[in-house]
Amino acid sequence: MRNKKDICKAMSIMLIFFVLMLTIQPALAQEDKQIVQETEETEETVEAIEVEKDASDIEANKKIKKTKDQKTSTQKKISTDLLYLLDESFIPESMTQKQVKKQMISNKQYRALGCVTRSGEKNSTGDMVYVYINLKPNASTKIIKPYVNKIENKNEKNHIAVAWVELGQLEALASLDGVRNIRTVLQPLVRTGSVTSQGDSIHLVDQVRDEFGYDGTNIKIGVISNGVDSIADAISAGDLPNYLASVGESEHVISNNYGGEEGTAMLEIIHDLAPGAELYFHDCGSNTVGFNEAIDALVNSGCQVIVDDIGWLGEPCFEDGFVANHVNSVLEMNPITYVSSAGNAASSHYQGMFYDDDGDGYHDYSHDPAPGNKIRIKIPNEKSVRIVLQWNDKFGRSNNDYDLVLSDYNIGNIIDISMNVQDGNADPLEYISYYNDTGSEIIASLDVRKDSGDDKELEVYIYNSSGCQIYTDNIVAEDSIFGHAAVSGVLAVGAINQYTPDDIAYYSSRGPVTLIDETRSKPDICGIDGVSVTGAGGFSNPFYGTSAAAPHIAAIAGILMAAYPEKTPDQIRNMITSTADDLGDIGYDFTYGYGRANALMAIPPDAPEVTGVEDGKTYGEAVTPTWEDEEGTTSKATISKDGQSISFTKGIEIEGSGSYQLIVTAKKTINNLTSSTTVNFDIDIDAPDKPEVTGVEDGKTYGTAVAPTWEDEEGTTSTATLSKNEGEAVSYTKGTVISEDGEYQLAVTATKAINNSRLSPTLCVGELSKKYFCTC
Repeated sequence: MRNKKDICKAMSIMLIFFVLMLTIQPALAQEDKQIVQETEETEETVEAIEVEKDASDIEANKKIKKTKDQKTSTQKKISTDLLYLLDESFIPESMTQKQVKKQMISNKQYRALGCVTRSGEKNSTGDMVYVYINLKPNASTKIIKPYVNKIENKNEKNHIAVAWVELGQLEALASLDGVRNIRTVLQPLVRTGSVTSQGDSIHLVDQVRDEFGYDGTNIKIGVISNGVDSIADAISAGDLPNYLASVGESEHVISNNYGGEEGTAMLEIIHDLAPGAELYFHDCGSNTVGFNEAIDALVNSGCQVIVDDIGWLGEPCFEDGFVANHVNSVLEMNPITYVSSAGNAASSHYQGMFYDDDGDGYHDYSHDPAPGNKIRIKIPNEKSVRIVLQWNDKFGRSNNDYDLVLSDYNIGNIIDISMNVQDGNADPLEYISYYNDTGSEIIASLDVRKDSGDDKELEVYIYNSSGCQIYTDNIVAEDSIFGHAAVSGVLAVGAINQYTPDDIAYYSSRGPVTLIDETRSKPDICGIDGVSVTGAGGFSNPFYGTSAAAPHIAAIAGILMAAYPEKTPDQIRNMITSTADDLGDIGYDFTYGYGRANALMAIPPDAPEVTGVEDGKTYGEAVTPTWEDEEGTTSKATISKDGQSISFTKGIEIEGSGSYQLIVTAKKTINNLTSSTTVNFDIDIDAPDKPEVTGVEDGKTYGTAVAPTWEDEEGTTSTATLSKNEGEAVSYTKGTVISEDGEYQLAVTATKAINNSRLSPTLCVGELSKKYFCTC
């Protein structure tokens, strides 16, 4: 028995561990994950500020309306941030063009004159911007060539081009009748949040490898993320295979042009869980066209599993867009299991109907005229936020005009605004990318203004750099999954932290996915995050976010596909979701999906071993099939004869000639997964057909010698006897010539080898002294 000193020491260690866990949890947030914080201000302070702000809103409303009305028909096609660069009169008083350029350079959307000319690019005479050019359905990308410096990507089918364009050419380009709109390329959102991932044991993948030997061998798994710049460090540490070493040259690292480190961390997790799988990587590209091409490249490389952690901020929230439709078509045409991170937006998202109780044109998030109806964001100096607003109109067909306004909460002045014009053929999209370089912290107020049209369902996503804080007032976690992760055939993965493996991460995006025409159930499944990686290239370790959760599920999918190659992707998906550890509400829910993936539970039972009959065999007697049910399984069986199927109980005798198919299905009680054994066999207990004798006919008299013969059917043998003048029958060999006069009786008997069944001869008598035959 331990003494008191040992017990106290043990309790102290446990207490220290517990305190460490409490300390670690609040520190889970990092880049692309938001720290949620309640407001520190009193209700009285909020009320005073908002009453004052209501008055300033009226004046601001007039200014915004006047500014929008001064736009030309060409300028209405150009996104607000681009107009800031073309005409300083559009910029809010508290902003400068220099500030706009600085933020766009950070977002890889702007290049100043004098930058190095890239391959295939015209020499520029001015600053350039990186833009999507959306064309009308009857227009070709050929019409834009005189106006752009370089077309990076294009997709004629979807009437879209991605190009670098000089500022001086923007309005000329927009004036083309075939151009629907021009907007900046919003860079991909990477859903972030020696060494083995803790998810290996929590998902019970280690037991699957140990007990069954399944490790993903013969399966190719492809990863799409930002980059694998320091992959060599992970290889040298033994955490990735050597064949990934030649970045830019290896067929396994297809492209690493975008750059970053998250792809390496995702590959490490997959390799931890499925070390037999062959790994591939492609960067996400700098635009949606490039992202779709990345998917195609991995498919063409033979990948059966693809996983990404990318969200495209400009893609539709209320319908399937360019990327989602492409993923749909890939899944329809290829046996691919596609896995995507659900996103980390639960703590930085809002969705609700536009509500304007006081008629000032601004949305009340709380649907309550009382104070506290705003979304507020604390933005430290030299930190930034990206904000996207959408509403439930079809892209390219919106005539409900909304604006997105960011203002100083304490002062009331506008610090940034997106005021694109929705006039019937526009996108229901507004976005702001704001960088605070004022020298001090700003408490920003995020407003949605309706310029004209109907009240619509609004959706707002806020993405802020580390250090920013979003107040919890009016944040809505539900319905925060969008884009290709919302595609029905994609496994959208939520995040559960390894320290609290029964609780959803506060940032993990939630369902459902509410579209214009339907509602989808998302997420599908949850994976573990907060796991250890090498930290190659200075990447965050531990690795948090749905970006870390998704590769765990991809590895499990690869293991199951390797173990059960006959299964379709839909069946693999069902194996993962139907056997998950149920969390949250009983059954499926919009927080956990089907729960936390359990690789061990996803293993189906062994196929039943049937005795008494063998596949492909023919029996000449009755048979009695049987089998043993393994512990923890039950079985059902059906048998069909000549296509007619009925239930069957083991140990029952089967008799009667025919072709049979016996199917025995074992089901695991614990997870309802099944495996089947099919046995096809024949029973033949019928007599053979009567031999067909040629060379003589029954009852006929011949004047010449004869040579009776016959053919033995397959599976039969024959014997024959011949008697003359009712004398003793002697053995006869077919084809032997009979030339003497007399009355003959030939008896031919066929016998089946399978059952020794035979035909009995029938005797016939003819006249003497003639070649007269009776055949039987």
